[in-house]
Amino acid sequence: MPLAPVIADALAKLASIRKPTSVTLPWVEQGTRREQREVRLVVPGRSGPRHESVLARAVRELARRAGIDGRVTLHSLRKYYTTVLGDAGVPLKVIDTVTGHESHGLTLGVYTTPTAAGIERSRQAVQDALAPSREDGTRASA
Repeated sequence: MPLAPVIADALAKLASIRKPTSVTLPWVEQGTRREQREVRLVVPGRSGPRHESVLARAVRELARRAGIDGRVTLHSLRKYYTTVLGDAGVPLKVIDTVTGHESHGLTLGVYTTPTAAGIERSRQAVQDALAPSREDGTRASA
């Protein structure tokens, strides 16, 4: 996934402190095991890959320290990332590519959430399309 510079910088700092670990993992796509892939874990454990529950606890602790209320999980961070991309107008095909999704249905149905700003932009787009034009070429506001 493309990373914001602040996240890339934090991961680079982490990688300079602790060398990433290469492991081979089963790759699952659409619920079906496809192949084995070698991946580099940026947040390895002291003696190998960290179990997902260890990372989940770390994410919860970091969220607590940052003052973020509510439940924060690895999945909720992935949903947030996908929602931010969609809300920013990134094309769906690009979102599918950077998140590794094979279908728009997965991206739209599971990983995105409508935002208040997005809903307001959709309301404004309809208003702009339907509002009569003024003599000076601008559209009347609602």
